[in-house]
Amino acid sequence: DFSDYKEEEDISLYVEDGELVTLSDVVVEDGYYITDENHNSVDAFESEKIYLITKHAHSFENGKCSCGYECPHESYVNGICEICGTAEPVVPLTIDITDKNYIDIGEGHNYYDKDGYIITGRNTEAYIEVCESADLTFRDTEFKQFVVQYAPDDSVMNITLEGTNEINGYIVLGLQHLVFDGSDDATLELPYLSSGGRKGTVTVNGGKINAAAETTSDIPTIDCSGGFTLNGGEVTVSNNNYYVADAPVTLNGGVLNIISTSQDCEAINCKIT
Repeated sequence: DFSDYKEEEDISLYVEDGELVTLSDVVVEDGYYITDENHNSVDAFESEKIYLITKHAHSFENGKCSCGYECPHESYVNGICEICGTAEPVVPLTIDITDKNYIDIGEGHNYYDKDGYIITGRNTEAYIEVCESADLTFRDTEFKQFVVQYAPDDSVMNITLEGTNEINGYIVLGLQHLVFDGSDDATLELPYLSSGGRKGTVTVNGGKINAAAETTSDIPTIDCSGGFTLNGGEVTVSNNNYYVADAPVTLNGGVLNIISTSQDCEAINCKIT
């Protein structure tokens, strides 16, 4: 119940002695907030104290006011909330490839102009082609081939690994850049990466990637003429020639396992088995 106690325009709220009430149990009209007598916002009511219902203008940071009020984000204009000024959340498009054999991503194709794409489902006949810079997530998926060579030169494909993933055929890039990331238990199995002799690059920041081409194959397991960079995670290659001879290999962190008896490796983070 509200009392007749008044201080300026504030109204006190009394709680029965010995009872603890959380703010979620009290409905406060928008534009007001609850403080103690010193106008400090409170998280819960304690007995034998005076609390004030104070009118104020919300001041938002990351969609929340210091009084505890959270913006409802009722309307966005050009991707910005009209009330609190925060950016509209990014919602990637989920593509289940279970019954799709061809998935093309890019302007003028089946899927385009989205805030990222989540590839999920398993289909060993599925062929995925990306024709633009894109943020992709491989989530417990399996498909035949992944091609980005028709994307504009210097396009960046940020690929986040989640769960267990497998590509049965190629990853083919041209002058594009692949950047892999993921948690320690996120995996990707594939035969090899190839830039077709062009200056594409591969960077691994996290996750576990196993490029397990047959050691007798003439095709390198990682054939990225523009360079290969390992910043984190773990990459295992099992071919006698894991990158083309003139490609720079930069090892800043993580582990590179080379399953080969003929491959020399002097970098400190390499491990040859």
